[in-house]
Amino acid sequence: MIIPKRHINSLALTSAELEELFKTAQKFFDVFKKSFNASGINFFTNIGQSAGQQIPHLHFHLISRTSDEKISPFTLINDKNLYKALQQLTKEEILEKVSAIKKDLDLIEV
Repeated sequence: MIIPKRHINSLALTSAELEELFKTAQKFFDVFKKSFNASGINFFTNIGQSAGQQIPHLHFHLISRTSDEKISPFTLINDKNLYKALQQLTKEEILEKVSAIKKDLDLIEV
């Protein structure tokens, strides 16, 4: 997730905040390409309870996408059994990915 420093609950971002937001999103996409072999990215927000917003602070979700994925992340987001779908990953695989992402993030300035 990308969370603006200023606490707001709308899309009323300044030009400077919008520029920083998209630069940050691009940097994360670069990390996703390296860490997950991502070929695409979903970048979205929910504003208002009717849109699914649960935290009253503007934030943006980033989901890396690959051409060989078997489960859509949007299916997972809306699935009450999310953890069951993710049980195919071992603890070691998850820790390996987290370590790779941390290493890649340490190399960029956000």
